Amino acid sequence: MTLGRRQFRNAFLGATLPWIIPAGASLSGLQDPAYTSLDSLQLREISRLGLLEGDPTQMFGDVTALSVDESRGVLLVLDRLGHRLSAFTIAGQFIDWAGGQGAGPGEFTRPVAMVSAGGSVHVVDWGQNRLTRFQLDSDNLGYGGELRLPVAGPTKVCLLDDDLFLLRYQEGSGQIVHRADQAANLASSFGSPFVEGDAFMAAATDDGLLACDEAYRRVYVVSRAVPRARGYSANGALLWDIELPGVETAVITRERSVVRWNPPPGRSTNDRPVTSVPAPGGRLLVQVQEGVWGQATDPATVARTFLIDGESGEVLDESYDIPRIELFSGDLAFSRVAEPVPQVVIRKWTWSRDE
Repeated sequence: MTLGRRQFRNAFLGATLPWIIPAGASLSGLQDPAYTSLDSLQLREISRLGLLEGDPTQMFGDVTALSVDESRGVLLVLDRLGHRLSAFTIAGQFIDWAGGQGAGPGEFTRPVAMVSAGGSVHVVDWGQNRLTRFQLDSDNLGYGGELRLPVAGPTKVCLLDDDLFLLRYQEGSGQIVHRADQAANLASSFGSPFVEGDAFMAAATDDGLLACDEAYRRVYVVSRAVPRARGYSANGALLWDIELPGVETAVITRERSVVRWNPPPGRSTNDRPVTSVPAPGGRLLVQVQEGVWGQATDPATVARTFLIDGESGEVLDESYDIPRIELFSGDLAFSRVAEPVPQVVIRKWTWSRDE
């Protein structure tokens, strides 16, 4: 594998780090239970990454995942169509890229998810069922090896207590969430399928969203097949299981060996959960997209946002005015858009204390 590399001055990165992650600034620092209203969440766009033409380091095919390594103040962008992992400073300065299309060391065939922490970046390559690691240094992404995933075909990953949590139904265990150490050794599995029935139906409807809240040591799973969300403790104990109010997902039926998806009765549109993000004060932000049946929808489009208490599962508030959010880091919120050009949007957020 050949790694492309563009050097940038270490002095620039060092000078920007105090602004990127202010001392003591993290979501775990906002644990006041009074944060219950989405009207209190204020977002102000400060920058974007992504160009239609020009600088190739800013040209993306399909941004499929974002991650921030807070220890280094680096934004990581996973491009599924470009088969590329790119690293930027939060200010938008390109650092390095890794990957490339193929089955060789460090290459991708279908990268679908990633997590990062402490300078280590883990990319799930669904096409090769392997976990590829990279080491983030001051000016490059170095190839760190590959491991065979302990479950077949996971689509989402998150990190908690230095362990990897993977989302995918497995017929053997009958579970949908799997915990593995960083050597990819399976430690435990938990979580029953959202759609009851036989293994074929469970496997066909296991698409979902996975999020880990490191501050509160909780794991959240949101189904994209049915309007349900769950909260688990780090050891897999079910804390709550709720239905998202007013959300109408596709109607799923099975005819012999075929699973069929149809729009809700009387509608030409259907709802689909698109983000599940740990939020301040141990909350969970779940966002739902409404799309016309059979047509592609810009991932930036959000119809409704739910604010859920991460401990009890109570829906605290909902809003139609919050833009899509992929993750929070420090005082920044990150999202992605596909039109008119694939971009990463960076916003500064504040959450006023409720009266």
